Amino acid sequence: MTIQLIINELKREGVNSKQRVIDKLENLTLEELRTLKRDINERICKEKGEGNAI
Repeated sequence: MTIQLIINELKREGVNSKQRVIDKLENLTLEELRTLKRDINERICKEKGEGNAI
């Protein structure tokens, strides 16, 4: 799961998207958590103007 996937899901209308995102976030697998962490770190570095995420 990435930030963009969360945003895309929340933008969908008529599919109970908020609850779907909540359910998904509450039940992320370890690999999905790592992917989300990596995506967040990349976005932080991008905002700070750094080259590579840690």
